[in-house]
Amino acid sequence: MRTFSDLSIREKLTAVSVLSSGLALVLACAAFLAYELFTFRQTMVRGLGTQAEMLGYNSISPLLFTDSDAALSLLGSLRADGHILSAGIVTSAGQLFASYARAGAAPATAPNLPSEPSGQRFDQGKLVLYRPIVSAGKQIGRLYIESDTREFDDRVRLYAAITGLVLVVSLVVALVISGRLHRGISDPILGLVQTAKTVSLEQNYSVRAVARTRDELGLLVASFNEMLSQIQNRDRALQQARDDLERRVDERTRDLATQAQELARSNAELEQFAYVASHDLQEPLRMVASYTQLLARRYRGRLDANADDFIGFAVDGVTRMQTLINDLLTYSRIGSQAKELVDVDCETVFDQAMQNLTTSLRENGATVTHDSLPVVRGDVTQLVQLFQNLIGNAIKFHDAAPPRVHVSAQTAGRDYRFSFLDNGIGIDPEYQEKIFVIFQRLHNRSEYPGTGIGLAICKKIVERHGGHIWVESQTGKGSNFCFTMPNRKGAAT
Repeated sequence: MRTFSDLSIREKLTAVSVLSSGLALVLACAAFLAYELFTFRQTMVRGLGTQAEMLGYNSISPLLFTDSDAALSLLGSLRADGHILSAGIVTSAGQLFASYARAGAAPATAPNLPSEPSGQRFDQGKLVLYRPIVSAGKQIGRLYIESDTREFDDRVRLYAAITGLVLVVSLVVALVISGRLHRGISDPILGLVQTAKTVSLEQNYSVRAVARTRDELGLLVASFNEMLSQIQNRDRALQQARDDLERRVDERTRDLATQAQELARSNAELEQFAYVASHDLQEPLRMVASYTQLLARRYRGRLDANADDFIGFAVDGVTRMQTLINDLLTYSRIGSQAKELVDVDCETVFDQAMQNLTTSLRENGATVTHDSLPVVRGDVTQLVQLFQNLIGNAIKFHDAAPPRVHVSAQTAGRDYRFSFLDNGIGIDPEYQEKIFVIFQRLHNRSEYPGTGIGLAICKKIVERHGGHIWVESQTGKGSNFCFTMPNRKGAAT
């Protein structure tokens, strides 16, 4: 069911005009009808009162001489008025002296008149009027007359019919006139609404509303059109800026794609070069190492002390160079000789890493514990190397207390979060990002041996498996190396 708020502006204006006009007409007709009916009732009372005054005056003699026949004859003159129902003369003692009743009406009886000598009342469709009969200043009786109100009722119906006809005709005329006049108000508004709807649906800011008047509505339409012009200009400028930006983004994207391809090719060539260089350096370096070691065995003590030191320095340098080349070879193989990722049980990975670290565990009196570890998608060889490097570092970088390491893994959203918690020397927060860069060392080789590649290898392995690695630590309070691996079950869901 439609409510007033659902109507169009034209329907609302028409409804307001018709309802306002109709309400004004109803009030005017009601006031006119009430006034006419009140006046007519007063006229009835005055007319009937005049008859009563005349009859009362003529009833003095019959009452004084107790001539009921004359009184009856006097009352019989009321037959000329078809609205008179009954009438009667009552003595001062309250006795009915003479009466009249219209043919077909009930016989007149002495009514129960009020105590006041004169008055009237409307009661149950009839008018009852009573007047005193006075002789020589003394009331000798009273006259009453009962008249029906058919004339009043007929007048009410006539006035009601006239009022209804006037209302209908007036409302029709008001509806026709308001419908024509309101177009001057509603048409500009409806045109504005249609224009706004077109702009909203089609995003077309080139359309304009038509200004039909020079009043406030015309000003509103002009302001709306000006707003559309500003939006159109801004939209055009924005579109041009967007096109320029897209063009620059496309150019930059192509440049980045080209650079990425070049970088990928360069990295691949660099990895291949590192692998080839490391591999090709193995044989001459092995030869140098063999001859320097042979030189040390044969001539140590035969030459002077400086010569022995020089030979020792050469052997140590060659040994460190072999270790460095092996680590570089391992680092380059992570990308160049990687295996396909398969389901790998990290419990097996942990056991293999612990087996490889048997000597280090025994020499340092280390204790390594672990929680239940999950199955991940990975390269088993690289994961063993990752576990081995992290556990090995935790064992190597310890203080006076025997090293303790605990390995655990927890679900973290769509990933597994691995944790390698130790009681070692800890790492200053200032250097926690630096330690994952290749060849970066925080201690000299005399304190803690190594090439500075181990954690860089760990970082490259983790990133190759789609995770990231970081450390949580404070100096002297141990370290917690953490990395993430995709949860293949979480990824499946």
